[in-house]
Formats: sequence, structure tokens, C-alpha cells
Amino acid sequence: IDVPKVLEQNGFVLDDTVMGGIGLTKFFKKGVLEVEFLVKEKGKGKVEPYDTMLGVTAQGLRNMEILTDNTDDKKRPAIFKMSRVILLKRL
Repeated sequence: IDVPKVLEQNGFVLDDTVMGGIGLTKFFKKGVLEVEFLVKEKGKGKVEPYDTMLGVTAQGLRNMEILTDNTDDKKRPAIFKMSRVILLKRL
């Protein structure tokens, strides 16, 4: 599947200025939705984006299992907030 093509056909615009133009793929539909791509980062990691088989580049994200391993809907808001705190500490 050609993800960029599908998104563009549905009115999304490629934002190639993300994070200083380091090559991350991000699409937006003004006032509606922003779409970014994340992959689980393991080992040493890297600054550069990861290439995917979907025609997009993705940002590596540590501790992603916090979001993917917890599927209890009642806990989702707390889990999401906790992931945001971890990300903010990373920055």
C-alpha cells in the first residue's frame, strides 16, 4: 500500500518541515487531523528516521510497549498520559 498516495487522495498534505526537515513523514489535514508515523526503537537507536515498507519514514520511539501492550480501555487515558510524560523527559 502506498500510504502517502492514499492520504493525499483523501485531502492530506505532506509536511516536510517536521523537526527541522530531518526527513520524517508527517501529513496533516488543516483543523482536522495530523498523522505521524512511529516505530519501536530498540538498542542504541538513531537520530535519523527509519524507512518503512509503507512509503513513509518513521520516528523511533522507546517505551512504545506502554501503549501497545496495554489494551484495557479503562486504563487507556492514564497510559497515554504516562507515555507523554516519558516523551517529554526524553526531549
